[in-house]
Amino acid sequence: KRENINLENIVEIVSKELNVKPSEMKSKSRSKNIVEARRIVIYLAKNLTPNSMPQIAQFFNMKDHSAVSHSIKKINELIETNEYFKVRVEELKNKILTKE
Repeated sequence: KRENINLENIVEIVSKELNVKPSEMKSKSRSKNIVEARRIVIYLAKNLTPNSMPQIAQFFNMKDHSAVSHSIKKINELIETNEYFKVRVEELKNKILTKE
């Protein structure tokens, strides 16, 4: 895990790449593209930052960490079943890792 990667970086990069406003990520919006972008950020945050699930939940104004683990589970399912999605998430991850 890189020290200089934080939730803000991840939100910034993913929102740019997926064309979703950072404010929408933190909103309660249920529209499909926003939900997906938010889940990807959560998944990457869990993998790339030292943040705990409760910390990630707090950042996204979620009730508790169970929403976070649910998001991560959903992303893992998509990665396993959808090759395109898997590649997309890998690309985002690489962008985050290479942004120094």
